Amino acid sequence: MAWWPSLPWFFYLGMNAYKSRVQSAQDVQVKAEQTRLVRMHSPVFGPQSAPVTIVEFFDPACETCRAFYPIVKSLMAQYPNDVRLVIRYAPFHQGSDQVVKLLESAKNQGKYQPVLEGRAGCAALWAAHGQPNIEIAFQAAEQAGLDLTKARQDIEKPGMQALLQQEIEDLTALPKSPRRPPSLSTAVACLVSDPISWSHWSTRKWSKPGSDMPKRSSSYSESPSIDRRRLVQLVLAGMAGMPALMACSPETSPFKSTDVTGASFGQDLQIKDHNGNFRSIEDFKGKVVVVFFGFAQCPDVCPTSMATMAEVKRLLGAQGDRLQVLFITVDPERDTQALLKEYMANFDPSFIALRPEPDALDAVASSFKVYQKKVPGSTPTTYTVDHSAGKYIFDSESRVRLFSAYGTDAATIASDIQILLSAD
Repeated sequence: MAWWPSLPWFFYLGMNAYKSRVQSAQDVQVKAEQTRLVRMHSPVFGPQSAPVTIVEFFDPACETCRAFYPIVKSLMAQYPNDVRLVIRYAPFHQGSDQVVKLLESAKNQGKYQPVLEGRAGCAALWAAHGQPNIEIAFQAAEQAGLDLTKARQDIEKPGMQALLQQEIEDLTALPKSPRRPPSLSTAVACLVSDPISWSHWSTRKWSKPGSDMPKRSSSYSESPSIDRRRLVQLVLAGMAGMPALMACSPETSPFKSTDVTGASFGQDLQIKDHNGNFRSIEDFKGKVVVVFFGFAQCPDVCPTSMATMAEVKRLLGAQGDRLQVLFITVDPERDTQALLKEYMANFDPSFIALRPEPDALDAVASSFKVYQKKVPGSTPTTYTVDHSAGKYIFDSESRVRLFSAYGTDAATIASDIQILLSAD
């Protein structure tokens, strides 16, 4: 029994090793979530050293998103050295994608804030009642000093569409922590660089973006009149006073996917299917329709998504007959109707492939704010295609309701579809 006195020591070492592994895993998760919140291209207002960073995903056409900006601006004016704002986009409403591109062009021209605030002043006009008039936003931007000729050129660049898709994917991939206070939604996050302070996405601390986590200290030299804990409390109190202004979608949404109700994806869609018949979303009224993009020679992402949707249909049981999957190819040059029909049959014969004409592909992808780009291979026919991989879910009235990020499991998607079906 000579080893008996050593047991507590072995237990102590084991517990430390376990805690170290857990801590490392949490560090990786927090770093990934932080990267999702703050990108290198994100516009930033306020000092880099600010202990509190507010990240706002906003939709230029959204009434509540527009109303939130003055609140944050007031907080920044009250605490100029302590709060900074990072702007991200949630371009789900009709016309928002064009205004986001306009803002990005303004950033390139050094006119971001004047155009942003000009847009905020006229947005009630250009986006009134869900009938956007983009030219009004362009006129306001020109009055703010933007070179419209250059801006219109910038808007057509492929990189703009890629940026939009990155914004949507980051927003939908962010975790929805059950620990967050009810007054905050998925559209706004508060990052705190102090280990004693609360963070929107995690009970652990966040490091200041672009730096290592600072050591805990009892005072904050840049704001001697207010400690960090109190500062965070004041900022969050200011935000909590406007719970209705924190997001475009209801806070008590029953869905696990991102609620994009009111968006305008895929309107007026008319594309030939793998049987040569023209199809639109409205053709499938009475069913929940799931739309996503891909191509038959895709090595992994597309077959994974197809297999996931086949499993979703199985999980729905008898309700599976009210599910319609639409697969839109981003490779119409190689994906013939015959090939697409065979490809669908490999997963479920009820699935339908849509094949836009090559010269119409860009317009179709743009109507869903989808990024797609041909990547050359060793020969002209061995290219691949980079593309967005999220799924758009329409209800039985052909209205887009949800965006499901790539990698979402079948059970989650099936649960959301059941909610939509039960609403009929």
